Amino acid sequence: MVVSATEVTILSPISASAAMILASEIIPIVQDRITMLTNNYFTSELQFEDRITFDSALRTLTTGSAHFEEYNFLAGDDIMLYGSYRNDGYYTILSVNENVATLVTGSTIINELSGQSILLSVVQWPKPIKYAAAQMIYYDVDIRPTIVPGYNSGSLGPFSESYSANTDEYGYPKSIMEMLVPYRMTRLM
Repeated sequence: MVVSATEVTILSPISASAAMILASEIIPIVQDRITMLTNNYFTSELQFEDRITFDSALRTLTTGSAHFEEYNFLAGDDIMLYGSYRNDGYYTILSVNENVATLVTGSTIINELSGQSILLSVVQWPKPIKYAAAQMIYYDVDIRPTIVPGYNSGSLGPFSESYSANTDEYGYPKSIMEMLVPYRMTRLM
């Protein structure tokens, strides 16, 4: 994951506990938004392609010939799968044993016997991206619910407040989105 629930509580002034953050399932949503906004999957040079068999009951990925340990895939690694019919995305490895990787509890994959080559890559989330993700989660949990749609400013006696319309397509403030700029990638088709 881009950031753990505990990291969110450390890196932001969020009012929610780590358990509440996990229960809200906001982390994968923010992770998807970051990859969409940056066009970056944060994959590393630790990667290989092979035919993969997915077993949903066992939460396992079985390669045709490659061994996970040969490519330095380790327990605890976040990985990105690309090129499958039903299982593209991010996962975390619980354990590896030769050509079988078991995913962490709670991972959901769909049974699939791949007839094509699938790319597996270890993901490296930069620390500044973790901080940006924590700020996005804080904004989603604590700030966004207090903003009245279409309300830009108001006053009550001597008190007044105004909201900036300076947001991106997901409604985050510009100050948060600027943290993602160094990680944006251009991909040509």
